[in-house]
Amino acid sequence: MSIASIAHLDEAAERTPCPLSLVVLVDETRGTVLFGCNRWRQEYELPGGMVGEGETYHDAAQRELEEESGIRTDTLELLGYARFSLADPARDELGAIYVASATNQSPQDSAELDAFIWRRPLSASTLAISPLDDAIADWALRVR
Repeated sequence: MSIASIAHLDEAAERTPCPLSLVVLVDETRGTVLFGCNRWRQEYELPGGMVGEGETYHDAAQRELEEESGIRTDTLELLGYARFSLADPARDELGAIYVASATNQSPQDSAELDAFIWRRPLSASTLAISPLDDAIADWALRVR
């Protein structure tokens, strides 16, 4: 992503109450993406979370991936961002979407995510999958 695009992201974040980073971690050998079950919402989602005060989106993505899954990577690539409004609780969010490759990675349960699965985005599932995160993962696989 260009420096101009990153500057645009930073400007948009200043007007967004909930800036966050999401990580689409891809197992290249199987074409699957890592999802973890959010312990509170009981819904599978991508690793990620809020950008801390003075933290870059990139640093937040690395930190959240490691905190939530125990996986560390230095190869995060910024693909773009998504601005969306949530209904419950009502708020606007701006998410920077990062992608990284992982082969033979074994995520570890954390205080936020557990019961990890590797899955193809938008595939049928009997599990509760976040529709927004599923769509973001599918988009990330198509555009990278």
